[in-house]
This record gives sequence, structure tokens and C-alpha cells, in this order.
Amino acid sequence: MLHKISFIAVLVMLFNHSSQAGVRFLDESCQNSPAATLIYPYFAYDDPKHALSLILDRYNALVLAMATPDKKLENRYSDKMADISNRLEKLSNFTDAKENLARAWMARNYSVLDRMNGKQSKASTCLINISIWGEISKNDVEDFKSIISGYANPPFMHVYLNSKGGSVDSAIEIGRLIRKHYGITFVDGYRLQGIISEGCYSACVLIYAGGIARNTGSGTPVGVHAHYFSKTDLAKISIEDSLDAVRTSTKRISEYFSDLGVNQDLLTFSQSIPSDKMHELTHSELKRFLPYAVHEYRTVLIPKRQEAEDCLALVLEPWGACYYKMMIESFDRLGPNRELLDYVLELEEIMLENSDQLRWVTFFRSSGYYLRTGAEIQGLSD
Repeated sequence: MLHKISFIAVLVMLFNHSSQAGVRFLDESCQNSPAATLIYPYFAYDDPKHALSLILDRYNALVLAMATPDKKLENRYSDKMADISNRLEKLSNFTDAKENLARAWMARNYSVLDRMNGKQSKASTCLINISIWGEISKNDVEDFKSIISGYANPPFMHVYLNSKGGSVDSAIEIGRLIRKHYGITFVDGYRLQGIISEGCYSACVLIYAGGIARNTGSGTPVGVHAHYFSKTDLAKISIEDSLDAVRTSTKRISEYFSDLGVNQDLLTFSQSIPSDKMHELTHSELKRFLPYAVHEYRTVLIPKRQEAEDCLALVLEPWGACYYKMMIESFDRLGPNRELLDYVLELEEIMLENSDQLRWVTFFRSSGYYLRTGAEIQGLSD
């Protein structure tokens, strides 16, 4: 269906497009600490550890109720959840006075809670969304590195592309950074503010190749052609130097493809397209040259998701089972009748000990869908 677009809307889109040029940080989501979740049970229950154990039992019943196809079992688990909720309500003695104590404690210890959350926390891993628009240059590499450097733990990333090409060396460097951070690359039309991606061409394809999963959405084009020099560049160097430069660039791309496991036939195919032309890769060619999910990552990470299921919080609960287990463990380690701050700091230590597990929970929450979808598309016949 075609939609009429006003002249003003076109101007807005053009302005937005130009304002997005280069590498731009879009937004982030970080896996925060559940430390603040300890506050309510600490003040509301005489035995906070027991209350947390009940909440964990309710969570497990919810998981089982959602997983079973048996209606009788589902009802049984639902009844168990309701029973636990009733028990928790009866055990709670959260008065107005205790609510005031909880609020006062949060105000006094805000800095402690804050340091356990967000990009500066060693116990937290973030997903960052980045766009790369326009001609690719060395400045883009530095801007990309600058964004990544602001995180205590290496972040995962989604990178949205809209570029007709640029510096091969810069594109390769960015592509390597994306692969190092288990990034997902997108060339899929809209991302933010209604900005339209016109496609990913020439050197941009080297960045697109860096993703462990790749997404073209509704078919936004990915185009290749042979490497070339502008007339201005050719006028500055000799024929011999020009030939050496082409050979060096070809070798660098070949080594990059080899390191990333990209089909070398893509390089050969690209070189067969005249430099003044552009070939937009078909769906079949993308599956062959730049699979929607890279083999080794889909082979290892998709099965590994099962190990993270225990941690993946459901919509109806704020935290997954492993987070409740960590909160309970903080009480097990220190015993009863300690200050709340002691339990919070112990929880921070437990999360640091389990940071690798929690890191992958962030990945599966944010990027697992695209890896699985890419693998499914890759497995479909044309």
C-alpha cells in the first residue's frame, strides 16, 4: 500500500538522515542487579530468606505452568502459585513505618545500589545499539571505539547500517570489533525516528559481515562491486603503486574474510562486478556468501541457551530463578539478623562470581532471537 508523504515529512526525513551521519550511539539496555529487590522482603518479613524461597517456588511453578500442554497440570501449578501468594501475603507485616524505614535506607545507600547497576558495574553486561550512516571513515573507527570504551564489561551490540561505502580499512576494523562483541548487524529499513536505510553497499558490506547474525529485514539491499580508485587518487600515484595498492587491499579483505569465516567466493564474486556498477545480492547469494547466522555461533550458542533458561526472567516476574537463588545464597552465607547492607554487598560479590553466566543471560535476552531466526532462515530452502 502506498502512503502519501507531505513535503514537510520529506524534509524532516532528510534532516534526520543528515544528522545521523557517521557512527552514532542510539541507546543501551543493561542487566541490572536485583539488589533493590532485597529491600522489601528484608523489611516486610520476619524471615526474609524464607520469603525469597517462597517467591522462587512461585516462579518455578509459573515456568512449569507455562511449559506444560496438560491443562490439569497447568491448573495444579496455577493453584500452587495462588497458594504461595496467599502465604506470602499472610506472612508480610509491611507497615507504613517499615515502608518509611525502607525508603530511608534506599536514600542512604543509593550510591551502593547505583554502582551495582548500569554500564560501570562489573556485575552488569549491557547491549548497545549503534547506527553507522554515510561514508565510512577513520573517524568512524575512533567513534566506535569511544562508545565501547565506556563500559566496565565488554558490551554486546546491535549495529544498524546505511552506507554506500567508504574506507575499506576502517570498515574491516569496525567489522572485527563487532565480531569481538558478538554483534548483530542490520540493514533493515527503519530503526529510530523513522529514518530509512537505503542499503549497505561496497565497504559497508565488510561491516555487515562482522555480525554473528545478519538481518536485512524486508529485503533492504546489500550491494557489492570491485574495488576501485577515484580519478583523483589515480592521478597521484604511479601504475605500479596502484597495482600494489589493489593487491594489498585484496589481501587484507581475504585475510579478514578468512578470520571471520566468510566465504572467499564473495571476494571473487565482488571482483567480477565492474567498479562502476553495483550488484545487489539476492536472498540465495546472501545465504551462500553472508549467512543470516554464522555457522559456529549458531552451532554453539543456540544449544547453550538451554543453560541460561533458568536465569531468563518471565514477563510476569521481575527476575529469573538464578537471581532469586543468588539472593537466597547471600542469606545462607551470612546467616540471619545481619544488616541489609551486608546482604546487598554479599549479593554483589555473588553476582561477580557468576558474572559469566549473567553475561550470557544478557546475550540471549537481547540477541538470541536474531541468532535463532537467522539460523531458521538459513535452513529454509529457497
